[in-house]
Amino acid sequence: MPYPAKKNFYSLAPTMPVGISLSGLFGKKETSLSVFASFLDVGAFLSYQPTSVDSAEVDFTFKNVFKPGVQLHWNIKKSPFYLGLGWQYGRQFINVQGQAASVGGNRYFIGFGVDVPIKTLYQK
Repeated sequence: MPYPAKKNFYSLAPTMPVGISLSGLFGKKETSLSVFASFLDVGAFLSYQPTSVDSAEVDFTFKNVFKPGVQLHWNIKKSPFYLGLGWQYGRQFINVQGQAASVGGNRYFIGFGVDVPIKTLYQK
């Protein structure tokens, strides 16, 4: 199998995780923190692939979207934005010259994002 040529690589890629978040206010300055557990990452279809993969095509399957992870967010006051640290596990399954291959696994990241709640389950 021609891939992987590199065991580790760095990339800049969009993410769109879907999961559940637990948020709260802490301290006298009411700092807002969230713990976010993700199950799916729809942005995985747009992930960058290393240049060592010449003719790779991403499979449009559930196994390429199922990427469990956990993040800690510092929510920026009076805005929908956050700064976060996180970990995510999930391989990218691709076709390389007609053969199935998988890329990646564990991903550690620092992120800046927009929190877009789909449904609030409980609010006190």
